[in-house]
Amino acid sequence: MVARIPYICVVGLALAVLAGCGGGVENAGPKREVPGISDSRSPISQASEEATASEVDYHGWRALRLTNGMVTVVAVPDIGGRIVEYKLGGHPFLWTNPAELGKTYPLPRSEQDRVWHDFGGYKVWPAPADRWKGPPDPLGSELDGGKWTGKVLTATGRNVEVELRSPEDKVTGLQITRTIKLFGASSQVRVSEKITNISRDSQNWAFCQMTQVPGSVDSGQKFSEKSRLYVPLEADSAHKEGYVTLAQGGAGQFKVLPDKLLQVSYRGEAGKIGMTSYAGWLAHVDEEHEFAFVQRFEPSKLGDYPDNSNVIVETSGKQSYVQVGLCAPTRALRPGESVELTTDWYATRVGGPVVSTTEVAAVQTPLELVRADGKLKLKGKLGVFAPGNLALSLQDETGKLIGQPTTIKVSPAEVVKLDQELPSEATAKTVLVELQNDSGTPLGRIAQLNLATTIAAAAK
Repeated sequence: MVARIPYICVVGLALAVLAGCGGGVENAGPKREVPGISDSRSPISQASEEATASEVDYHGWRALRLTNGMVTVVAVPDIGGRIVEYKLGGHPFLWTNPAELGKTYPLPRSEQDRVWHDFGGYKVWPAPADRWKGPPDPLGSELDGGKWTGKVLTATGRNVEVELRSPEDKVTGLQITRTIKLFGASSQVRVSEKITNISRDSQNWAFCQMTQVPGSVDSGQKFSEKSRLYVPLEADSAHKEGYVTLAQGGAGQFKVLPDKLLQVSYRGEAGKIGMTSYAGWLAHVDEEHEFAFVQRFEPSKLGDYPDNSNVIVETSGKQSYVQVGLCAPTRALRPGESVELTTDWYATRVGGPVVSTTEVAAVQTPLELVRADGKLKLKGKLGVFAPGNLALSLQDETGKLIGQPTTIKVSPAEVVKLDQELPSEATAKTVLVELQNDSGTPLGRIAQLNLATTIAAAAK
């Protein structure tokens, strides 16, 4: 039996396969500086219509890599099935610990041997922590840092997919199956978790998807305030200022902007906060080079959350990263029952603050219509999640298209700065802005703007 529940989770993309994976081994390329950032000026290749998934050697780990030429994801089975890399071109969105690259460790045999090896990247933790007793894993457990299995499910095609699976964990009574799907001609990656109660007893667990993102924007930096996280807060939150302090310290890194948008500016200080956020998205932005990593999810207002928060943000005082946890509410699992969690990741070029997202774009400056000198213009700034064309369509009061859309070539590799003149039509009532692929098929709506409202606002 499978229970599907919405949840919030931050994910870091990188998956690696263990020795049991099929297929040949290829070289993953030269070692990169971690957590240093690749040269942001390096070109970003166009996304291929077809993607590939294969087994590779990644810094000495056997890993699974998915790529469509524009984005790359890597995951490693031997360190808890972690996703260790998600990149747009050469730009990494996950923090990976340089001191732990390529290393694996035997299971500890005593409490004195229990040491948490902070590999970085993305993983899932059971909650609450005082029941799980980790990290590191409790003695005999392998959910966080143990040896998982991994295999390629779909090696080539429009979509490719890999699977990582934990051992049946006798300590927690849980088993985690993680699937990662990469889409061709897009920066989208879908990360799905199936968590099963393999014990003989009913259990109550919550789960948090933990993603570590870089705290610096250039190689050699310990931290940068231009490494920023944005999370929409709830206007009616029970928490003061929209969030609650879970560990003292680093308070100057947390700021609530207008419209209840939380901004986290990393200063290398330890701190931890929790919040409720039901908008269904969050974004980490390198504001120096204009790169954004967006996670979109389906939140739930039902159930009890760890620390009364479905999003937890922790800033490190020792390493150069910010860790984001997207948490699912506590769930009663009968023997054999599973919970499934799904989050979609996207990468694009855009600066901050990111004020909203759709399934196809991240918006920095909200789109608006402006009348000047008798001309109608569409202005705004955003980043798209797939290559194609922005279609700007005039519509009458029934929603019928007037004339032909104005189209603008766009790509995740470039920031979209709109200052576009539109045709003047007396019968036009709205302007629809959507992303289309190169064949003209709509991929998703970005905005629908009312002309009458815009004209009235401009007249004031």
